[in-house]
Amino acid sequence: DVSGNVSFKETFILTAHFSKYYTPYTRSDQGLDEVWIESRNVDSGLVKLESNHRFNLDTAVRITGAYSWINPEIGRIDLDLSQKERAFYAEGSVDRSIFDKKGILTAGVAWKFKEIDDAPVWDVYYPDYLGSDELNYLPSVTPVDSFSRMWSFFSQYRHNFGNYNFWEKKK
Repeated sequence: DVSGNVSFKETFILTAHFSKYYTPYTRSDQGLDEVWIESRNVDSGLVKLESNHRFNLDTAVRITGAYSWINPEIGRIDLDLSQKERAFYAEGSVDRSIFDKKGILTAGVAWKFKEIDDAPVWDVYYPDYLGSDELNYLPSVTPVDSFSRMWSFFSQYRHNFGNYNFWEKKK
């Protein structure tokens, strides 16, 4: 794993995390009569950029963007499976002090995109399938692609009544 961040005051913060690992392991049937070797090889990462800007004492803007990926490769008996997953997230919000600085109104918008290529979908539940009669072949696997995107709008109001705070959130 490698990770780190670089910042310039609170104006820009860049964060990154990269990982790669290989894990061999064994599986067995429920009676532990048959054992076989499997492996998982994964590389993944995250890059995130945040920006905060205060216009004056009453108004601030925050912008965040992040891109992440994970690419697992699984070796299962004599079958190699590989998938790719990517996600992007972006958010922007505005904070505004109101009512003589006793209240803070936050409003914003966010967008998320996620794409998965070649996710393995087994025709049967894999751990229950393998037994002494089925060691020579695996159940069939169908690679499935998935794509989603979502917009969201949000707001929050926080008011200070002396020693007490009141929040109201809307999504």
